[in-house]
Amino acid sequence: MFAKRINSYTYNYESPFDNIKGQPKDSRFLAPIGSSTDDKLFNGLTYDFFFSRGEDGLSSAPDDNDLEQGFYKIGDTVVVKSSTTTYPIYLYVRAIGVFYGYGSSYDTLICE
Repeated sequence: MFAKRINSYTYNYESPFDNIKGQPKDSRFLAPIGSSTDDKLFNGLTYDFFFSRGEDGLSSAPDDNDLEQGFYKIGDTVVVKSSTTTYPIYLYVRAIGVFYGYGSSYDTLICE
């Protein structure tokens, strides 16, 4: 699972972040810790889940480096990307990490 906030900042923070109004919140899809799993518990089922905001280690934005880190805000528009691959590839990636191909589906949510 990955997520990306596609809305822009509607406010400025204090200096040196007093110029971020109108800038997109996330530049890429981020995967929070624990977002990779097999489907043994929920294969074929509908389920609710909690999804924390992934961290961008390259970001210097104030909401990536303060008490808001890891949380979405009311009004954030979030695209959730769910990806799937074969079980042997999953095991391989979990062991050492690698670039590989996978299928993805997307859904857009507005945080309330």
